[in-house]
Amino acid sequence: HMNKKHWNTIIVDGRLSNKQLQEFIDDSYNLVKGKK
Repeated sequence: HMNKKHWNTIIVDGRLSNKQLQEFIDDSYNLVKGKK
C-alpha cells in the first residue's frame, strides 16, 4: 500500500532546472531512505 498523503507532485514544464528537479528527487528519497 502506498499512502499518497505525503506525495510530491512535480510538473515538468521547463520552469524548473534539471538541477532543481534532481534536488527535489534527492531530498524526497533521503527522507524516505532514513526511515528504513
